[in-house]
Amino acid sequence: MSSSTIPQATKDAVNRRADDKCEFSQGVHDLDYCHITHRGLGGRKGKWIKIIHDPRNVVLLTRQWHDVLDNRVKVEEGIREKLLLFVRLKTGWHEWAKENGIYIEESKDD
Repeated sequence: MSSSTIPQATKDAVNRRADDKCEFSQGVHDLDYCHITHRGLGGRKGKWIKIIHDPRNVVLLTRQWHDVLDNRVKVEEGIREKLLLFVRLKTGWHEWAKENGIYIEESKDD
């Protein structure tokens, strides 16, 4: 699993929620922590550094699905949007976003 800059407490909470498996495919190999709202949105200091690592904004995925979520690979139309909707609902992301004043336009599928 990727270690990045995600605090251990967040990783522990995500692992408990995910049961140490990819939260989308249930895979157990090549797992990676993934921010749903990216760290770059607000930089690495100030308010964002405190809220960006909330477990409701971090999901455990296989690297393959992490690449899909981050738009690093081409996939069939609609797959990324379905993945994004799934992880947002599973993690409680919408509540986190509302609490932190984040507005991201939803697609028709959301």
